[in-house]
This record gives sequence, structure tokens and C-alpha cells, in this order.
Amino acid sequence: MTPLTGFSICFVGNAVVLALLCTLAPGLRPALLEEDRLVENLTAFFFFCGFFVTALRLALSREGHRATLALVCGLALLACLDELSFGERLFELSMPTVAGTKIDGLHDFVSLAVRRARAAGAVGLASVAAAALVAGAAAAAVAWRQRDRVARTWRAARGEPALTLVGLGAGLVAAAMVLDLHLFHVPGPPNLIEEVFEMNAGLAMLFAGISAARRRAPDPAGAPAPHPAGG
Repeated sequence: MTPLTGFSICFVGNAVVLALLCTLAPGLRPALLEEDRLVENLTAFFFFCGFFVTALRLALSREGHRATLALVCGLALLACLDELSFGERLFELSMPTVAGTKIDGLHDFVSLAVRRARAAGAVGLASVAAAALVAGAAAAAVAWRQRDRVARTWRAARGEPALTLVGLGAGLVAAAMVLDLHLFHVPGPPNLIEEVFEMNAGLAMLFAGISAARRRAPDPAGAPAPHPAGG
């Protein structure tokens, strides 16, 4: 079974189980979905495991795809700390407040920007939309100018399961952040989809870490094959 297949099965399985529990037993929702409860703790745990697996491989061996290992390791650690509010509740830290928004995670900057744009009315929302369009156009222009390099990178990434899983995890985090802004109504129990996305982003990083840690670096070109043992 490939890491991507394993992740997909776990994703569908835990999403179905949580949806059934929240629908059939509403009394369990607080224990499952509220802050610092089961799903959020599992999310932080999965991110930490992704960090631990890759950090251990980096520390103990110089083999393997070290750039991929370092990428997964860094992202998983950052996501784990963000999920734990960078230790605010664990160590009773005092986090800064900007324009009435407590900043205890990277996602709070997005919430702050959207809140300020809403407060500015149509002009603010138009400014955010215009900035997003300009940034997207600039990124597309750079990608087009570097299209050969982008194509090579894309082909290499397609052959690297860990990078595919990192991309899936990033997409799930982005979707959860959009849901957290409450820009539109989402059917079902409150926060269910958002929490499921975040937890499975952590699971994707765990599978990415395992995949990267197990993957060996390619043999050097032209390296002689080892001689078979025997007589």
C-alpha cells in the first residue's frame, strides 16, 4: 500500500466516523470538536509525529532525500506549534493583541486581514481582492518565465509521494482557514469540516514524514553494482 493510498483510506474513514458520531450523538460534539479536546489534540499529535520521524531520520542518517526530509520536518513543527498556540495555554504565556485580535497562531494574521477589510467596507474588500489578483498575476508571470524549471520541478514532485502529501496537507490547511473565516454557511455540525480538514492535514504530514524517512536516495549514476556473495 502506498503512503497516498493509506492516507486516503484514513481520511475517508475518520471523516465518516466523526460525521456519524456528531450527527447521531450530539452530546459528544464538545468532547470531540471544542478547543483542546480530542480532534485538536490528535491534530497536534499527528503534526508532532511528522516532525519527530523526519527529525530522527535527519539526525541518525545522512542518506535519503534530505531536502524533502527538512521540508516536512520544518513544516510539521511549525504546524504543531501553531496548533498549540505556540505554547500559550500549556505554559500560560501572554500573546500579543493586534487591532483587537489575539495573535496566537499564523492563521490569526489572515483573520486579522479579513476583519480589517470587512471593517473598511467595500473599499477594503476590493483592495484585498485587487491585491490577491496582482499577486496571482505576478506569480503566474514568474512561473511562465521559468516554465521549463517549473515543469522539471513538477515532474520530480510527482515522483515524490512525500511532496504530494505535503501539498495535500497544505491544501487542507488552506481550506480550514477559509472555513474559519465564516465567509459562507457550511451545513452540518459547527466546526466539524474545519476540524476534520485540520486533523487530516496533520495526518498527511505524518504520512509524508514516514514516506520521506523510508525513501532512499537514488544510487549515483554509474555506480557499480555490488558483487553477489558466494563462492
